[in-house]
Amino acid sequence: MTDFSLIFMALIVGFFHSFEADHLAAVSNLVSTKKSAIQSLKDGMFWGIGHTVTIFFIGVLILVLKYSISENVFSKFEGLVGIMLIVLGIYRLSKLKQVKQTLHHGHNHKLALGVGLIHGIAGSGAVVAAAVSATSTISIGLLYLTIFGMGSILGMLCVAFILGKILYLKKLENINIVSYFSIFSSLFCIVFGLKIFIYNFT
Repeated sequence: MTDFSLIFMALIVGFFHSFEADHLAAVSNLVSTKKSAIQSLKDGMFWGIGHTVTIFFIGVLILVLKYSISENVFSKFEGLVGIMLIVLGIYRLSKLKQVKQTLHHGHNHKLALGVGLIHGIAGSGAVVAAAVSATSTISIGLLYLTIFGMGSILGMLCVAFILGKILYLKKLENINIVSYFSIFSSLFCIVFGLKIFIYNFT
């Protein structure tokens, strides 16, 4: 496989990586309180940036500094995502009474960035392993991770924008629909987070 085709493949894989269930659970919960599709889009972007930063950092540790991270450690990282999803779901449920206020004033994207950073920790093992096995040099490996990250940002932008667009139309009609969606996405986060946590810590 040529370097060009490898990089193109990294972009495609990164794009579809954003559609994994735990990513969708977290981002659907995040965008449920945004007042417009553009705000949702920004949440998706910040998630993708955080996800990319973490994967690239771990890639540097492994590819450049030759730091070894065991599969057991990466398994615990996955469990950390489970905890994060549970906390995110509980946090959003605790804020249901503030939905209207959040819709008008909720422009803080730090939460999305933090969620992306944690998701990057969990997914970094397989991604870096793929970069190591598929590339012949460190520079190409790091480029692979960078392009993969760009693909994941693009994919999550699409996810967040579509969800935000649908929700924004509903927000114009009835604020209760937003509450129902927040409850559903929060419960989904909690249940899916418990599944991940139990699988990786038992």
